[in-house]
Amino acid sequence: MLFNSFEFLLFFITVAFTYFILKDKWRWALLLGASYFFYGSWNISYLILILLSTVTTFYSGILIEKIPSQKKNITFSSLAINLGILFFFKYYNFFATTVNSLNEDTLPFFDSLLPVVGISFYTFQALSYTMDVYNGKIKSQKHIGKYALFVSFFPQLVAGPIEKASNLLPQFSENKIFNYDRVRSGLLLIVWGIFKKVVIADRIGIFVSEVYNAPSESYGVINIIATILFSFQLYLDFSSYSEIAIGSARIFGYKLSINFIRPYLSVSFKDFWRRWHITLNAWFFEYLYLPLGGNKKKGITTIRNIIIIFLVSGLWHGASWNFVIWGGINSIYLVVIDRFLQSKKKKKKKLFGKIFFGTLIMLLWSASLVFFRANTFEDALTIYSNMNFSGIENLYDFGLNELTFKITIRLLILVYVIELFQELGFTENKIFNAPIIIRWLIYLILSLSTLYFGAYGLDSSDSSFIYFQF
Repeated sequence: MLFNSFEFLLFFITVAFTYFILKDKWRWALLLGASYFFYGSWNISYLILILLSTVTTFYSGILIEKIPSQKKNITFSSLAINLGILFFFKYYNFFATTVNSLNEDTLPFFDSLLPVVGISFYTFQALSYTMDVYNGKIKSQKHIGKYALFVSFFPQLVAGPIEKASNLLPQFSENKIFNYDRVRSGLLLIVWGIFKKVVIADRIGIFVSEVYNAPSESYGVINIIATILFSFQLYLDFSSYSEIAIGSARIFGYKLSINFIRPYLSVSFKDFWRRWHITLNAWFFEYLYLPLGGNKKKGITTIRNIIIIFLVSGLWHGASWNFVIWGGINSIYLVVIDRFLQSKKKKKKKLFGKIFFGTLIMLLWSASLVFFRANTFEDALTIYSNMNFSGIENLYDFGLNELTFKITIRLLILVYVIELFQELGFTENKIFNAPIIIRWLIYLILSLSTLYFGAYGLDSSDSSFIYFQF
């Protein structure tokens, strides 16, 4: 059930209406049932895995407090079970293929082993709970129903934000009342997210797919344009999911963590990673980077830790060496390019410097995404090797005609301008405080544009969110 589908719209309206007429003490049960229905709609067998993850981490938290002398063994067992599930369903075939390439037919390969939607997200969320209980940062949850809701909360279940138990779990025990301003704010965020997804990101995706799914048939500047456009598709696609998730939760009265803060306005890679997929980067920082020693020991140890984090992050994104290479490239950016940028600190503060260094970050980031988007390592090399500044005359031969392409570029510029205003302090309250005619004009333009210009059906090769695969 996709967020950008009429099925989800009906589902969400039904759940929201029922939520506000129910007594507060039963709302968690409604949301839990809705979350399992939402997740089971993808594949009913997925529920077995999320239940197993939920039960093991819930009882491990209780046992850690009851038997403190065994808390290391309990925590290790919980991590082993959950990471074992994640490894088998997401990485086993990748591992088997790698081993078999070195020693033929060493391990069996399971053709029927399909990726489980959202498994990386809810596994990391559940594991953070176990580790926080182990470290004494939170008390174990005694209500298994509310804990199960924490693991499976449908707005952010499939693609985040990855929530910490200390933020989300207490909210399920708070009394929630209908609040018009909160609902209005949530709806605007949902509409804006869907607009970015189906009107801009999905239409960019048509062009990008035409190029990347047949790399031998494209060349020159087309490959450069497709690569840059993919960086925008990825950002708009993923940030729109986060906005729809945050908006949906806000309507119910729950506050989810912000996942993106205008990353394409960054002037360094350190700044970029503070703005991009914030909750995942925070997870790696707290549960991997700091245990490795962080930056306590300067020099080679810090560089080693950064490289490890990015390689693991690459592997988290997908069972492919392409993702590992993508992570490795970005670790080099952070270690090498940022050191160069650090020496240009004064220039970065000036307007021209911000534009120049911001453009440099954007182009380098886009270049790394060739490995992220390419279907195979060989395809990535083909895309790179065929990049040059010829072939612009073929621009409109890759899924988008001239009119649609130009409209898409103008919409990208619109989003960029809006984010510039947001960076300067423009918030949604400016819209809510505008005259009623202006407010409703904005609402209608967004809604009607989404319905009329959205890349639906045969015009779009795939309307699912990119991060669902992770």
